[in-house]
Amino acid sequence: MLPPIQPDDAQADVMVPPPCASMRQWDFNHLPLADQLRALGDDGAPPSYSSVYFLNKWSRELPDAPCLLVPNATATAYITFSYAQYDAATDVVARYWASKLNPAWLDVGRTRAMAALDAPVALLIKDLPTSHFVIIAFSKLRIPVLLISTRNSPAGVSHLVTTAKVSAILVEDSLRSLLEPKVAHIPTYSVPPVNSDELLQAPVVPPIPNCADVDGQDIAVIVHSSGTTGYYARRKRSSVLMAVPLFHAYGARAMGCTFVGGRALVLPLTTTWPVSAAQTAASLKQSKATILCTVPAIIEQLASNTSTYEALSGLRMLYYGGAPLSIETVQLLRDQIGLKVTNMYGSSEGGLVMSGCVEASHGDSDSRGDEMMMAPLAHAYMEEVEKDLYELVIHGDSITAGHMQTDEQGWYRSGDLFQHRGNEHYVLIGRKDDTLVHSNGEKTSAQPMENTLVGSEPVILRALVVGSNRPCTAALIELDPEVAALLSQQEIDTRIANACAQANVTAPQHSRLLYPDMVTVLPLGGPSLLTTDKGTVRRRPCIELFAREIDALYSTLDDSQASSQPLTSSSAIAKYSASELEEKLREILIQFLPQGPADLLKTDDEWRQLDFFSNLGIDSLQATHARGRIAKSFGFRLSAESIFTYSTIEQLASWMIKQSDGTAATTSQVASDASLIEAQNNRTLEYIRKFTDFSDIIGRPGGDVISREIEAGVLLTGATGSLGAWVLDALVQRPVDRVKTVFVLVRGGADKAVERVRESLRQRHCNVVAFNTALAAKRVVMLGNYDTNDVKFGQTTEVYKQLEQEVSVIVHVAWSVGFNKPVQGYADQMFNVAQFARLAAVPAIRSSSQPKRVVFTSSVSVALAYPAVSGGSYNVPEEVLDIQSASAVAGYSRSKFAAESILMEAYRQLGVPAKIVRVGQIAGDREHGVWTNATELNALLTYAPTTVHALPSSGVSKIVDWVPVDDVARALLEFALDTPRTASVYNLVNPKSISWPEFVDILRRALPTTNFDLIPFLQQSVGNDGADADDKALVFMTNSAQHDSSVIRNLPAVDDALVRKYLRGWQRVGLVDSQVEIAE
Repeated sequence: MLPPIQPDDAQADVMVPPPCASMRQWDFNHLPLADQLRALGDDGAPPSYSSVYFLNKWSRELPDAPCLLVPNATATAYITFSYAQYDAATDVVARYWASKLNPAWLDVGRTRAMAALDAPVALLIKDLPTSHFVIIAFSKLRIPVLLISTRNSPAGVSHLVTTAKVSAILVEDSLRSLLEPKVAHIPTYSVPPVNSDELLQAPVVPPIPNCADVDGQDIAVIVHSSGTTGYYARRKRSSVLMAVPLFHAYGARAMGCTFVGGRALVLPLTTTWPVSAAQTAASLKQSKATILCTVPAIIEQLASNTSTYEALSGLRMLYYGGAPLSIETVQLLRDQIGLKVTNMYGSSEGGLVMSGCVEASHGDSDSRGDEMMMAPLAHAYMEEVEKDLYELVIHGDSITAGHMQTDEQGWYRSGDLFQHRGNEHYVLIGRKDDTLVHSNGEKTSAQPMENTLVGSEPVILRALVVGSNRPCTAALIELDPEVAALLSQQEIDTRIANACAQANVTAPQHSRLLYPDMVTVLPLGGPSLLTTDKGTVRRRPCIELFAREIDALYSTLDDSQASSQPLTSSSAIAKYSASELEEKLREILIQFLPQGPADLLKTDDEWRQLDFFSNLGIDSLQATHARGRIAKSFGFRLSAESIFTYSTIEQLASWMIKQSDGTAATTSQVASDASLIEAQNNRTLEYIRKFTDFSDIIGRPGGDVISREIEAGVLLTGATGSLGAWVLDALVQRPVDRVKTVFVLVRGGADKAVERVRESLRQRHCNVVAFNTALAAKRVVMLGNYDTNDVKFGQTTEVYKQLEQEVSVIVHVAWSVGFNKPVQGYADQMFNVAQFARLAAVPAIRSSSQPKRVVFTSSVSVALAYPAVSGGSYNVPEEVLDIQSASAVAGYSRSKFAAESILMEAYRQLGVPAKIVRVGQIAGDREHGVWTNATELNALLTYAPTTVHALPSSGVSKIVDWVPVDDVARALLEFALDTPRTASVYNLVNPKSISWPEFVDILRRALPTTNFDLIPFLQQSVGNDGADADDKALVFMTNSAQHDSSVIRNLPAVDDALVRKYLRGWQRVGLVDSQVEIAE
């Protein structure tokens, strides 16, 4: 694969698209025959024929039909080439460049195989007509061309031409500044502008020999800036105005598609790029084009100006791509002009996939221009990544000539995210890289919010929503200077506030924007938000350019700076009495109440004791914004945990006053941390007491204690995750006399549950065939709509009754991960565990009077603070620990501790045999070496020597006691099916641990030609949450685990063979370069 452009250039990934019908721009092989015939014409030309084939065809059959309309020298009128003239003109251009670069390209005996050996030529051309003629000329010569965006940096251009191994660079003189000295060794040629009048008068030259002798797999064009594909139904002698750049895949496809249908291609009347809306309208009037291919930014401007309607009225179809178009614009064009607007969705990687059209004749208020119908292509499907959110996944020959990263089955993940609207309609809402993952683990799709901000108020020209690794969203807004000049500052503020409110209407609660606190309006005349050629905001470069402004928005919310340090007597807090401070806090909090301020306006003192969350209904986002306002009012930064801990006005005011009493910083910090920990621990114990009230379940089942499950019915959670998938894989391969039925709880719609789980298995190289067989035999029963807040897990009463009767073992793997969340953030998870305990108390029909077993995957994090509460012992026993041991990792470890305690209490009260399995570091599987999460710290350390060429000198956890995920799964099933029906605690780590230096030696042996350094500072930068403070490592005792699991008992240490398998796994997915040598 051609590697991506370096981050400082911020363009799209470098990619080589599959050569399809125009320069092989379509992959017809995946289309039904009827669609092939519609696309190619009634003669049914073979789909492997190139665009040059069609150019030759129409020059013979329609020699006088218009083929190309190009602007004259002043861009005021058109010069028209017929198909015969255009065919002859491109022969002239092809012979010109062959004579300069390699006359052998014109040899009659040059076969397709010989042509396939020629290196590509790079084109750095700004003039659209010149670029067009040169591209077709090289297509006739069967030489691949690398199309380079003129917006690239010199470093980006160097990267592209070097990586693509071009044999020559063709460049306009005005763009020579983009060529760095480092590429001076590549032959470079000036590109003279094409003179259309001279080409029309040029003497006819012999045709280029064998120009149509190509194969469907031959590479014809290399693009590095992908765009949405255009796909047009064939209408002879229609004309297409192409207002998109040729160095985008969108433009390249549109150019070639015209030849397939025998149409005329119209280039816009402009001498500069990008083309404006006015130039587009003028081009339509002059050319009488019947099809317009452009981008939404141009359409929005055309639709807003009624003077352009005359030019638009001659169109039969308007195609757009590359970005969303507002439904209001689509409806306006439909209602005012009767114009059909079609969004053609595709990609350089996979060709045409989806389309959406609002027909002028429909008059249907439910028609939506942003919805797209899935095309009937066998090589694409929608994979649900979370509830109501799908990613497009593509397979087959349409994948970019083998140069894009795919999994072993050849599936390419597009990164484009969609919402389902029913009947195979989807709406594109953004990209995975536009999905913001906040520091609290919540996710926000930024693009829909940005679209609403821009679309709801004309004064907003562009918007960028940010928030990755931050507690909430924020926005940068760029004003339209022409509109802003007509408004007062108060009017501008009002309109921006309105736009934020509109964006919040459809945004999830955790994604809402707080105006004005979290919105910055960029000053007029200052730097603008950077955009692509299609007009979309370039996210990463903008975040880098406006880093200072973004940091300022989050300055009062940054937990890395948030502190409980004492304030001096001159601080804002010092001038308030306790009651006055409480009143001031009340004024602030009233602004964030979801149901209005009534509760905090009561005249009695009750409001002082109202809990922010349980009584007032404030959510975590509102709490985050509230602490930002508090910080601005008092100069006092609150950590996220403090406002959850002191969660009434009385408590918070009292705590803030204590912190401003002048106590020395170090003493206060220790005291504050201790008070925070104690408050969170107390809240955890409250949850345990709340969820272990089983008094409504009468009696405790008796009966014999058995040690082996027969014909078990197993209820499993977490199958869409890594460990859960391997557990399911192991279950379906157990004989029926041991595991009769597996019920799988999955979040999201029941109709998508099977495919989500199947894809989870496929990703991890599990046995999908065994799963499909078990599914067909109804040994596996998929249960969608899993809800952790529901007493019946989101199932109907009938299904829940079936679980009561048929399940004898519950394996609970699923758990929310968000290390910055307090324990309150896991309330639903703890409640869910209690409901599993209640379900387990009801014996299955086959189990006599015995309750169901519950196997729970806990975490070793519940013991990270164990030395501090055990008198200095580092040997963690296999038993229930004290709450203090779980105080090291915010709410995550406490919630796991609470779950352990709930299940142990269920055993004490109800006899539920709970199997608590504290899982340590789960590694990639033993057979294939697949780690699911490449960004996990220990996963990253396995391939870091090949990327950053460094490793920490003392390790992060000091010992390596990893267990491959498939071994963890098999051990879980031994605990679930083959142990006595008693309560047990297991530490599931590798008993045969190795030291960090031993692991480093294994990596050095595995990478014999890779040099890497050991650096001492990484451990400090990573942090260890207070564990192992005196350089000792926690040792998790595994006596019980080894006794009850042959897998753990016989587990080998992490060794050379396993680490090399991991490295090869990283190499398969491109994280380790293919040139890196890995020892056998």
